[in-house]
Order: sequence, then structure tokens, then C-alpha cells
Amino acid sequence: MAWNKPESDGGLPLTHYKIELRDAIELLDEVFVGVQTKRFTFTSREGVNPRTQYTVAVQAFNKLNDGTKGERVVMSAYCEYFASN
Repeated sequence: MAWNKPESDGGLPLTHYKIELRDAIELLDEVFVGVQTKRFTFTSREGVNPRTQYTVAVQAFNKLNDGTKGERVVMSAYCEYFASN
């Protein structure tokens, strides 16, 4: 998942982003990343299954306010695992 910096920071510098991963029923994982981060990948370690639909939400924060949460429905990819010799 990749995102752009919000159009407005609410008058104060952004401090971090929160990224949520949800399936049709529940929140599976949430992570907090610094403001330099503009891309994050959830993997099978967080419970992602291949070719499955998920909702991913990104929310920016500053010292005073929580930004508006942006959500997108995504289909997870299938990537073969190749062990290194």
C-alpha cells in the first residue's frame, strides 16, 4: 500500500501514520510508521492470505489532531516463496 502526504497538516507538522488491515469481519493488524514512510506491505506474518480482499486504512496524526482516515479495498497478491540456497 502506498499513499501521499495529506493536503493539509492541520497547522502542525505530521508526527506519524497509522495503517490498519481489516478483513470482512475484524481488525487484523495495525502499525504506526514515521512521516517519511509512504509505503507499507502487510505479509503472511500478519495473517494475509493470497488472493483475498482486505480493507487497508491510512490515517495521519499531528500533536493535536487525528487526521481523516482514508480507506481502500485491495486484493492481496500471490507471490511464490523461493528459498535461497
